[in-house]
Amino acid sequence: MTHPRSACGASPSRGASLDTKGPVDLSCLASGRALGPGAAGKAREWTVPSLSKGGSTASARTSRGITLIESMVALTIMALLIVLGLPSFQSWLQNTQIRNAAESISAGIQRARMEAIRRNQNVRFTLVSLTDAKTMDDSCAASANGASWVISLDDPASSCSAAASDTTAPRIVDKRAAGDGGLSASVSAVAGDGTTAASAVIFNGFGRVSNASPIARVNVTSTASGSYRSLRVEVNEGGAVRVCDPGVSDTADPRKCS
Repeated sequence: MTHPRSACGASPSRGASLDTKGPVDLSCLASGRALGPGAAGKAREWTVPSLSKGGSTASARTSRGITLIESMVALTIMALLIVLGLPSFQSWLQNTQIRNAAESISAGIQRARMEAIRRNQNVRFTLVSLTDAKTMDDSCAASANGASWVISLDDPASSCSAAASDTTAPRIVDKRAAGDGGLSASVSAVAGDGTTAASAVIFNGFGRVSNASPIARVNVTSTASGSYRSLRVEVNEGGAVRVCDPGVSDTADPRKCS
């Protein structure tokens, strides 16, 4: 018996059997609908699930890279940003190294004073120069322009490589090489008159300065060219230590130097 077919999209008659056996009109698959035979010669229709993801036809996608012109534009913008930001970065680096050197010297002087009070005996802070600014060795020599320093009970000249000791000369308490964060820093230490070079300050058991022509000011600048802010470390006769800014002139500003 030949089963009648209806056009794609025709609705099956009411009461039709849900029999799924029989031929399927393949010409209707493209539209997602197909017809099959039903009971009593009635046509039956069902929907064929879509084969595409998400129920829609998947479109072919191709990957697209960047062109040579786009690469050149990106590199040009990057180069401009580097050129514009380089001076600011250099100034920041110089100011950082100046501050590192100033704070290191200030901390060393305060440490020497505290040790003198704790030990109730003279302790000296000495600025030293080194052949290699990163290595604290026996090339050290007391210098008003040395950015490295040694805290000791005796003169540390030519003996800076010695380990900290309370018995072995020069009886070093602490030391620091300038290469640790302050390679471009330039140091100039003077006595209280502001002109006489000074390389050491000695504190007694009361924490007061006890040597002649001691360090009173340590000016810290940079050996590199450019815009930077200098700092100064000041030590008064009572042993008080502070870091100040010689560029500040406002008397109400606590950063102003004496």
